[in-house]
Amino acid sequence: MTRGFIAALAVAMALGVSACSDDTLDPVVLFDMEPVAAQPWTASGELVDAGQVCSAGDRANVGLEFPDGTPMSFEQFAELADEAEAAGGSPMDFDRVSLEEYRCADGSGTFTIGEEVDNTSGQPELRGEVVGGTGAYTEMTGPCVTVVTENEDRSAILSVIATCEFDMGSSG
Repeated sequence: MTRGFIAALAVAMALGVSACSDDTLDPVVLFDMEPVAAQPWTASGELVDAGQVCSAGDRANVGLEFPDGTPMSFEQFAELADEAEAAGGSPMDFDRVSLEEYRCADGSGTFTIGEEVDNTSGQPELRGEVVGGTGAYTEMTGPCVTVVTENEDRSAILSVIATCEFDMGSSG
């Protein structure tokens, strides 16, 4: 695995939304992302159809932490990723929290999800919560589960899909 791949993964580990909540709409939004740096994404779901969540944007990593909340430098990330690869795995094989900023293409705002990589089950899972937002997303909350699919030898990411359940708060 190259440092370029590791850097792309570090950057690629963010969704968009407009405010105003409607309790009759299904709060689940599906984000399908390109497995590249500054991941372009598209969103689908009833909140998108109703104009409460923007339909496209990009996401970027804006920080890394160890599971205990201690900041993780890119150098530490790269070292842990190299160790995981040397053991026959991938950069998904060590626990960390990635802060992912989702930016709406329509300029309505951003929100950040803290995604925790958890390998205790034997297969990496990314589980996250909205930890902040700007513009139309300042009151947004909710969990996300992100599935990262790798190729057979785990040397490349094939797809990244996040399923999120948003509460848009009381603004709007």
